[in-house]
Amino acid sequence: MQCTVIPDVVPSPATHRLPVHSTVYDAAALMRDQSVGVVLVMNGESLCGIFSERDLATRVVARGLDP
Repeated sequence: MQCTVIPDVVPSPATHRLPVHSTVYDAAALMRDQSVGVVLVMNGESLCGIFSERDLATRVVARGLDP
C-alpha cells in the first residue's frame, strides 16, 4: 500500500497545519485566526489526523475538558 503525503494532494497554502504535539487551544486559536473550521495534525510531512470545529465542540467543550 502506497502512502501519500499531504503536499502531494493539497497545495501548502490551502492547508492549515499543526504539529502532533500541539494543544486543543493551539488548534482553536489557529482556526480562529485563519477563519477555518479544520486543521491538519502533522508529524513532519505525515498526516496524523484532522481536528475540526465539531471535534472541539463534541470532544472537548461538551465534556467540560480543559483545552
